[in-house]
Amino acid sequence: AVEEIYLNELNDPDAYFAFTEEETGYKINNISKDSITYHVALNSYKDNLYEKAIGQFESYISKFNSGFYKTDAYYYLAESFVVLKNYKSALHHYEKVLEQKGSTYYASSLEKAALIAFNHSQDFSKSLRYYSELIEMNSEVNIDYLEVALYSAFKTQDQNSVINYGQLLIDQANVSPESKSAANYYLGKTYYNLKESEKAKNAFLNVVSLSSNNQAAESSYLVAKILFEQGQIEAAEEAAFETTSKAANYPIWVARSLVLLGDIFKEKKDYLNASAAYESVIENFTDNPEIVSSTKSKLDSLNELIEKESRVQKDIPNDFMAPDSIR
Repeated sequence: AVEEIYLNELNDPDAYFAFTEEETGYKINNISKDSITYHVALNSYKDNLYEKAIGQFESYISKFNSGFYKTDAYYYLAESFVVLKNYKSALHHYEKVLEQKGSTYYASSLEKAALIAFNHSQDFSKSLRYYSELIEMNSEVNIDYLEVALYSAFKTQDQNSVINYGQLLIDQANVSPESKSAANYYLGKTYYNLKESEKAKNAFLNVVSLSSNNQAAESSYLVAKILFEQGQIEAAEEAAFETTSKAANYPIWVARSLVLLGDIFKEKKDYLNASAAYESVIENFTDNPEIVSSTKSKLDSLNELIEKESRVQKDIPNDFMAPDSIR
């Protein structure tokens, strides 16, 4: 009866230990104290008394630094913090569990730590590390893990992981078109940064064929840009025009495509159309000061070129004859 009062009603194992030793002279050993203290906290957790359980688990860990239930206590601390939506503390305690690889709670803690790192902390380095481990641990491919690992790799600019997880995701038979499109987009951006233009272009073309969202609009623009950079002027012009018509819902990529068309016309020495393209951006995209400012610079540069070439033409005498025309 005394044990029930102290442990179940008062939830005070220390008072119970003191009472027992003072009244009976019986000294409770540390193994028993370890177990009793932990289970008092666990009972509070099971009774949904999460704040109380947190204090009790923390007290257990501080008193039994090498306690038998230390890893269990960290796990239920994390679980309590999750219920209270204190995700920062929850992640910290799941990570304490992860220090013990053979723990019963290891797999569960890894998955929950990965989820918190991605969704709440937005610590993409951690989410990449944890989801990569989850992928390695599972014999079957988990599409959700792959998607999050790929995005985390992209956000942290881990190019090798983007290529690895992106291709693995694309190769799965049951992956959705949306997911496959996103994987191609991340691959395309990564290959472009690596200056692997053909691989980037192919990936972007896949995005355009699979979706019609913002990533598809950007991909369409980047296909045109790559073609221009490769010296395929006519193909670049056609691709840029196509983007201006297909990306109407995404004004930034229409604007950038018009700027690109201006660059293409300038390269072709079609200065009239180049000016028209630049002026169209300056007049119609005033809500984007950055692109307007950069386009004005391009237009100024074009006007300087036109003036310079005009001066050269004026300096050539009308009766000028090439030396090889003299007989």
